[in-house]
Amino acid sequence: MQALEEAAEREPDTERQGWLRQSANYLGNAGRDLAVEIGATAINRQMGM
Repeated sequence: MQALEEAAEREPDTERQGWLRQSANYLGNAGRDLAVEIGATAINRQMGM
């Protein structure tokens, strides 16, 4: 994600810059969602659910 943000900062084409930033945001959100799901599954297993 950091690499995409850095690439967006260096990109002179505004359309491509926007695409790079959107990609970084999407990957960041997907990673967060995955971490939440994994955490919830682990907690549920410990509680015997």
